[in-house]
Amino acid sequence: MKRIFYCAVALIMATACGGPAPQQPADPELQFNEDGKFKIVQFTDTHLCYNRRESFDKSVDVVMSIVKAEKPDLVVFTGDIVTSAPLKEGIDNLLAPLDEMGVPTLYLLGNHDREDELPGWEIAEVVTAHSSVINTMHSGNLDDVALRLMSSDGSKVAAVVYGFDSNDYTVVPDHWDYGWISHTQIDWYRNKSQEFTKANGNLPVPSYAYMHIPILEYAEADRDGHLIGNNFEGVFGPELNSGLLAAMEECADVHGIFCGHDHSDDFVAKLGAVAHVYGRCTGDGHPHRGGRVVELTEGDYGFRSWIREWDGDVVQDYTYEYPVDYRLRKASPAEGKEHGITVTKYTGVTSLDDIETAGTPVSTEVVEHPRSYGNEGQNAGFVYEGMLYVPETSLWTLHIMADEHGSFTIDDFTFNDTDWHRGLKRVYLEKGYHPIKIKVFTDGFHVMRVQWRPQDVDRLNEIPVEYFYVK
Repeated sequence: MKRIFYCAVALIMATACGGPAPQQPADPELQFNEDGKFKIVQFTDTHLCYNRRESFDKSVDVVMSIVKAEKPDLVVFTGDIVTSAPLKEGIDNLLAPLDEMGVPTLYLLGNHDREDELPGWEIAEVVTAHSSVINTMHSGNLDDVALRLMSSDGSKVAAVVYGFDSNDYTVVPDHWDYGWISHTQIDWYRNKSQEFTKANGNLPVPSYAYMHIPILEYAEADRDGHLIGNNFEGVFGPELNSGLLAAMEECADVHGIFCGHDHSDDFVAKLGAVAHVYGRCTGDGHPHRGGRVVELTEGDYGFRSWIREWDGDVVQDYTYEYPVDYRLRKASPAEGKEHGITVTKYTGVTSLDDIETAGTPVSTEVVEHPRSYGNEGQNAGFVYEGMLYVPETSLWTLHIMADEHGSFTIDDFTFNDTDWHRGLKRVYLEKGYHPIKIKVFTDGFHVMRVQWRPQDVDRLNEIPVEYFYVK
């Protein structure tokens, strides 16, 4: 039965240690419904003990009541699930009702799951023996996973759910307490992300990551980008930052990270473009225990989420809109006839906004590239207009690097840069020619150049002169 179930589920699973991934099915199971929706319910920190039957049964009832009410397409347990002996009996009795309902279930371990009775590899054997569970254990333990969520018509991967083992405690001497996502795991994630992106026309696939222990950035997100919910306990993560969020921001695909671990926290906060989200504690130590529901919409970069409590109440209904526009900018059929770009200099200007309305044009010429450097000794404005040739369809990161005020318009997409280190924007561009306009305002000495990188390049580079054309 287990072998048959795996053949019916659409997922890419691979161990961070390089184990083989199972063959992909032709008719996937994890799929957006005909309304373009996919629902995930997260349960966390149940801390179940099968020998405490009243508490155990009540917690299982909470899980199953929420599953029956929400009818999720996927259930995710994010660690500290069955934490006291007998572990096998506890896991079996927790998962048996989900087996009967046929709900695909992802089982992720926390820092307490491996502390009692059974080692990780035996827990993995018990967990993967259940027909509802979609984990694998190629590494000898439960693997990190990348679950493909297929589009409603089954034609493509429409979203990805990553499941990470956030490990338990530090493996490095002289560092405090909790473990972190390793570089091996981050490399695995980057490789999977790049595979999905390339298969999707160099456009990142909307992705969502689940784990037990919060990454360090949760604390900063709560301070600077708190959106909804509570932080009653504080963020207790690893002492070291291994760089998972940096990798996710570079890959531009993960829009939400979902964790547990801190029982009294249930907030949603934003750092950069990524939502940092706590589940609601499901164990009997929480007075309003429940589960976090996430609803994905096919084609959207973001999610809707709410918490369903054990008594049926729904709280924190919130929609997170990802702050990047990934619509494809179509290439222009008009090819440039000569290399270069036209620049017009204006005087009598007071700001970036009035260059073309209040300024006086004093010169117009064709130059090789939109790069300026010099001391005007007075207020001045420069407007560069032409065509930019984009060599491949991709999500491009564009940057106007200026010590004064500048703006960059490509097709109908405009962004401003008022700081040397800011002003990076991502734009999904089709291969071919795109009209551009670059404006720079200076009150004296100025430096300006424009940079870019496609999605599979790690650093920004100045755009070469051969990609600029006169209209």
